[in-house]
Amino acid sequence: MLINQLLDTIEQTKKDLNMNRWIHMPKTSEEYQYYTGLGGCEAYAHIMIATRLDLTEEGSKVAIGHFKKARAIYNLAGKKDDIQQFNTMISAYIAEKKGTNNGDASTPTRPNSMLQSMKNEYKLRQHNICSVTIC
Repeated sequence: MLINQLLDTIEQTKKDLNMNRWIHMPKTSEEYQYYTGLGGCEAYAHIMIATRLDLTEEGSKVAIGHFKKARAIYNLAGKKDDIQQFNTMISAYIAEKKGTNNGDASTPTRPNSMLQSMKNEYKLRQHNICSVTIC
């Protein structure tokens, strides 16, 4: 519930300050830095929601949606390394949902254990994802 309140507050702040144009400002500008910092918190909130969901079929669908939102935020900021991690997590959730790897060697044969490992990694790295002190 707190995470959803955080997302609501972030969304309202972005509307109130008309922040959509800030991402296109110079990377050294205060506006750009503020936007990407707030975006880091927003992406982190989506990650936390996704990694706390059960790995049921419905939970996986919702998790994928949250990972895609986080990926879009990181894509706006040009964080290509983080985007690749989201692609991996989305693929793992899709594989878990399907219950098979369809012969694809790049998809884990045991997605459940891989997903748990990725959840643990994100819990350990949480201070690196959100760069603003309020998170």
